[in-house]
Amino acid sequence: MNLRTALLPLCIALGVLACGEVTLKVVPSDTTTQDTTVDTTADTTPAPDIVPPEETGPDVTQSVDLSPPEDLGSNPRAVDKELCNTYCDFATDTCLVAGAELGIDPQLMGFGAAIDCKTKCKFWAGLPAGTDGDTAKNNVHCRIYHTTAALGDPALHCPHAGLSGGNQCGSWCDVYCHLAQRNCTGSTTIYQDTASCLATCSSFNSDGIVGVQFGDSVQCRIEMALRAGSETPATQVEFCPDAAPDSGVCTNFQP
Repeated sequence: MNLRTALLPLCIALGVLACGEVTLKVVPSDTTTQDTTVDTTADTTPAPDIVPPEETGPDVTQSVDLSPPEDLGSNPRAVDKELCNTYCDFATDTCLVAGAELGIDPQLMGFGAAIDCKTKCKFWAGLPAGTDGDTAKNNVHCRIYHTTAALGDPALHCPHAGLSGGNQCGSWCDVYCHLAQRNCTGSTTIYQDTASCLATCSSFNSDGIVGVQFGDSVQCRIEMALRAGSETPATQVEFCPDAAPDSGVCTNFQP
């Protein structure tokens, strides 16, 4: 009896230790759950890595958009391309699309579509920008003004809004001399300076038809000088002689 009695406290002690082991096992389990939660939160932090590619995209686009003005400054033959786009889109809607319904001859505009106008404004004619509000100078702003005015009187203002200027956005001779000196250079040079060109042009007939390639008139020579500006040496050789005073095309000779 004394032995069993003596062993009883030992059994109780072993039982308590066993319960203590269970308790110790539960505590680490709870700690592990908390650690997992912290790790999950940490996994979401790399999200800011996505931002740099998104920011880089717009920067690249802006650098492309800003490059044309830099190119324009380094190219003496270049013009304000965006202003030409504005003018041509507006003039096409006003004087080609709407004007056609009123019987306005698209030949007076010097182009048959917006893309044709943009090419000629930027490269063939190389029209200077001018100043907003110009109404009687050989530049793009003058043509924009008359395109706007054509909304009220297209028959009057559309010819002025065309590439030839209609003797309003620059005189016939202003436009002719600008084109002849700009597009006929080197071996195809017609005039040494503006003064000599204007003096010669003053003797040309001015009752021709805009856009035609015949007739002894300043209008025919304007068309020849315009065509010489299509940016290839071959067109200069072909059209500059026909823009000259002794043109073989702009004559009254009828075959």
